[in-house]
Amino acid sequence: MANNFSEAAKKVLGRAELEARDLHHEYVGTEHILLGLIQIGSAIVIDAFKTLGIAAAEVRQEIERLAQRGPKRIATGALPMTTRAQRAIEFACDEAAFMNVPSIDPEHLLLGLYREREGVAPRVLQNLGQHIGQVIEGVFRNFRERMQLVERAVGPVPAGTAWKQDAREELFAHLTAIYSEEYERLHNPAAAMKEAASRFGDPSELAQELAAVLPVSERRRRYVENWFGWRAPESAAQFMFRQSLQSFIILAVVCFVSIGATAYFSGWRGVSWEIVRTTAAVLTFMPTVQFVLGLLYYKTRDALYGPIWSSKSLSRVILCILLIIAVTFIGGISFVATTTWNCARVAQSLLPMCAIALVVAATEYELAQYRGLREIRETLWACLNTK
Repeated sequence: MANNFSEAAKKVLGRAELEARDLHHEYVGTEHILLGLIQIGSAIVIDAFKTLGIAAAEVRQEIERLAQRGPKRIATGALPMTTRAQRAIEFACDEAAFMNVPSIDPEHLLLGLYREREGVAPRVLQNLGQHIGQVIEGVFRNFRERMQLVERAVGPVPAGTAWKQDAREELFAHLTAIYSEEYERLHNPAAAMKEAASRFGDPSELAQELAAVLPVSERRRRYVENWFGWRAPESAAQFMFRQSLQSFIILAVVCFVSIGATAYFSGWRGVSWEIVRTTAAVLTFMPTVQFVLGLLYYKTRDALYGPIWSSKSLSRVILCILLIIAVTFIGGISFVATTTWNCARVAQSLLPMCAIALVVAATEYELAQYRGLREIRETLWACLNTK
């Protein structure tokens, strides 16, 4: 994990350890990382603290009041991190992954401190009459403005989700490079953002240019996704309900056409009670199981990656997997029981249904691992307020 930290972030963590030693603390906590960010974080982070009037001396004094200075100087050797500091760094790594950037920067460390709400760092700022959320707002104002500028250009393009996400990331990287050049020249975040936006161009014109070279296949894909894909800002429950309802309608049409065809060619006597039971089971169990398994997939994904509205949890991942197995098994056995009305057939299906349930659970877990981060990024972009 250390290899993913930028040089600036490594310096912040190194300074955090020095601050812990100066305070005679035997550990590195969130409060020491906060001190490191205030003093040698990136220029944008330092500017945000200065704008709010947060000084390192005041923060250090408040830390001494809360945690107290240790009785003696700490011997040489690396200091261990507290559990909360480790979680804050894990959150920082997550934030860098969600933003799809190659390294963890001081800005991500600050976000990590924000998400680790039980740490000493947020309490220190609160006692000083500030809130870490205000610092976050100052640091990421330009970041959000860059995202909004890109989304105004990409959002109106009638393309598929995958194409849009690739275009967003490419344009955002281009705009960020421009912003960095302007910031190095002007040393003013607001002025640098204004110049970068001017060089980037009019988003509506860029959207028209992108739409003009869009392949026909992407337009078709967008049309299909409008019907069957996720629509921002739907919740997971709303999306799965719509998908389950669509499945119910499609299955109902297929089943009733099949029954109608059987009645036409063989007469209504050809429509057996078994066909009616099977139709009822298909229309009842399949959309219901699809809805529940879909919800459990998103719960598994969020527990794996811990987006900002959730948190990582191995226990929740395991619970979701067990629920997927249970839902698949119970739904499958219920389907067999309804369609066959035969206890012997139900007993014979127990072992195969266990295997099917395990395969479904493994598949959903692998999909969550493979697609999870990209889906979360797509959700963040699609739900972005561009006004």
